[in-house]
Amino acid sequence: AILDLREFPSPISLKDLMKAIDGEVLACEYLLSKKILGYTVVDSIRAILSMSGSDFLQLIGTTSERALIFTRTSTGRSPMVAVRVTPLKPAAVVIHGVKKTDNLAVELAKAERIPLVLSKKASVEELIKALHSLI
Repeated sequence: AILDLREFPSPISLKDLMKAIDGEVLACEYLLSKKILGYTVVDSIRAILSMSGSDFLQLIGTTSERALIFTRTSTGRSPMVAVRVTPLKPAAVVIHGVKKTDNLAVELAKAERIPLVLSKKASVEELIKALHSLI
């Protein structure tokens, strides 16, 4: 389910991440000055089908100061529900492939105080290439 996992050589702001991935903030814009140390790109369909709760916790990696990026999401609800029920929270959640954003996803992001960002990159490959440009 993990498509890419990287640590940055030095922290970057969520604003810089957003620029690279053609991001649109859906929730918690006031937290965009936050610094992150890395990211994990996850195929949300494969994650739902194959991962247990403890597997999901491992997505965070060595630090919670990272962005969890979910691809192949239709509304963004499933990733935010998964984040809501885990004790360790990412610094940000990015969703990609969304046709129509679910209002519950936005409300959960606000309740958890986690920036929710929609990437408008045309493909998963373009998204990962843009992320690599940050390293």
